Amino acid sequence: MIDEYKTYLENEDLSALTVTGYLADTRLFIAWFEKNNREDFALENITPSDVREYRQFLQTEQGLKASTVNRKLASLSSLMNWGVESGKISSNPAAKMKYVKQAAQSPKWLDKNEQYALQRAMEKDVQLA
Repeated sequence: MIDEYKTYLENEDLSALTVTGYLADTRLFIAWFEKNNREDFALENITPSDVREYRQFLQTEQGLKASTVNRKLASLSSLMNWGVESGKISSNPAAKMKYVKQAAQSPKWLDKNEQYALQRAMEKDVQLA
């Protein structure tokens, strides 16, 4: 199944790095699924509850940042979309999945050296004027 999915990703004109990342994320999900559910992985065995539990696992037990969790969820969504398109499953259990909200980044402040350099540059401009 992984080889078929890899071919699909390559045909989607994704970068080699994206394909590698999606495949790595897929393997991690498969390992999590088999450990968590104590059954062999198959696309038709995945439920929306599995998707929610996996998101929770990534956030709480793995402690991953929202952007990393969302990338892994995007990989999972891609896998499920491929499953539907290839006829391996009839519906996408990740279709209504909610991504993790990302906190807005606060403004970056200048460190002490940068502040000094800025102040010095302004004083030079004033002296030249």
